[in-house]
Amino acid sequence: MLMNSLVELDRAHLVHPVASYRGHEKAGVRVLASGKGARVKDASGHELIDGFAGLWCVNAGYGQETIIEAATRQLRELPYATGYFGQSSLCMPTSGCKSLPGSQGYRCR
Repeated sequence: MLMNSLVELDRAHLVHPVASYRGHEKAGVRVLASGKGARVKDASGHELIDGFAGLWCVNAGYGQETIIEAATRQLRELPYATGYFGQSSLCMPTSGCKSLPGSQGYRCR
């Protein structure tokens, strides 16, 4: 997709929850293009430290080969499964549940 199209889509449809509207409009749209470690690059080539990513979903950093390999294996084998049954629900850790009264070491919800 062309950069101009992404900028227009951003302005028309995206709400940036931690940016002031006027400040965002003045500074312009920043489209992120890549990441490595704790840094990201925007489409213009400017490198930034991604301080927000580690708070929620990329705390190991971008481009970690062991995570990429594990995710790739899982996507090939079973990209999605319901939590009601199957290997993903059977392999949940039970150590915390063992100490709960009446749990008998079974998986707790």
